[in-house]
Amino acid sequence: MGVNDFEGIRKREILRAQIDSRSVGDLMEKNFRTVGEGDALDTILPIMRSARQHEIPVCSNEKRLQGVISLGALLKRKNLSVSAKANSVTDRSPDVDPDTTITKVSEMFVATGFREIPVTDGGKVVGMITREHVISTMPEVSDLRTVPVGEVMTHDVVTVDNDDEVEHALTLMRDLEVRSIPVIEDGHVIGMLGIKDVVSYNWHREGRQTVGELVGYSQPIKLKVSSISVDNVYMVSPETKLEDAVSLMVDNQVSSLPVVEGEELVGIVTKYDIIELIASFRERDMVYVQITGVEENDRQHMLDMENEIRGYMQTIAKITRPLLVNIHVSKYNSSGNTAKYSLNGRLFTERKLFRAKAVEWNIIKATETLMDRLERMVKEHKAEIVDMRKRRGR
Repeated sequence: MGVNDFEGIRKREILRAQIDSRSVGDLMEKNFRTVGEGDALDTILPIMRSARQHEIPVCSNEKRLQGVISLGALLKRKNLSVSAKANSVTDRSPDVDPDTTITKVSEMFVATGFREIPVTDGGKVVGMITREHVISTMPEVSDLRTVPVGEVMTHDVVTVDNDDEVEHALTLMRDLEVRSIPVIEDGHVIGMLGIKDVVSYNWHREGRQTVGELVGYSQPIKLKVSSISVDNVYMVSPETKLEDAVSLMVDNQVSSLPVVEGEELVGIVTKYDIIELIASFRERDMVYVQITGVEENDRQHMLDMENEIRGYMQTIAKITRPLLVNIHVSKYNSSGNTAKYSLNGRLFTERKLFRAKAVEWNIIKATETLMDRLERMVKEHKAEIVDMRKRRGR
């Protein structure tokens, strides 16, 4: 069974009920680490590293939650001193309690980009829910576990060559807001490079005074990718069932799996892709729109982008029910002060998952082009259904 077989409101209600048959309280980890508001990053980062936590709760007395420190957020602040106190770098944590549904917390993972979220009861932290906890429920949902990887994977994969500089790989990961990237040689996948590999290499170097130096954004590492990439890479094919991909991720503690046909790289499937699929089943009154990758100096256009998207959603809603739109923005500097915007979009509807890409010199124009392509795909799919029904009626 594939994603496109989940047609109709009744079918989706059944799947939602199966996914939400367990709550956050059933899955959360009760053994977790926390830090205090006055703790410094040079104390906190080793704790996060040893506990393999990307997010760590910041608590006052008696484990009352004040917020979280997120590695993803820290990585964007390359000049941040490692002597900075927790209360100066704390982010707001989503409101999650033991009764929160799996589809709802999945939407929170999509919205925040977090990999772990604190679970509270009466303001006190009682556990941590992770993306791994959520995707591990996939085999319990019969219709989802057999979905082929090819139907949820990301098709446009950015890679680095074995002989590229680590600095180049870091730039790509920062621009794309990803934390790992496939390594290729002669067109074949031979490894993976992740932020954690760079941090691990940098960890024992002396004089690391900022987060940027620790990760390699500042004082870049003059090394080839091959020097620190992981060559024991797990791969799947487009026909691999989601339950098997999830098992590979969970058993080997990896978040990304290159997807290959023969030896050719055709995509990548991540925990985020699976979380996004689960989030699409959440019951909501209006379409959920998520835009990522917008740089600070382009955030002034966010409202215009959202208005453009909402306008297209009104047209699409007359054809099929839209559930979730996820758009990632990548900005490429060309020459002078000009830049190109590359937008990758995924539209989940009650009938089908649609993907499109647009590249333009203007971010609003790129949004319009992307949404126009998605709308056209929806209309073409509708026409195919009508035509198929007509042929059956003959």
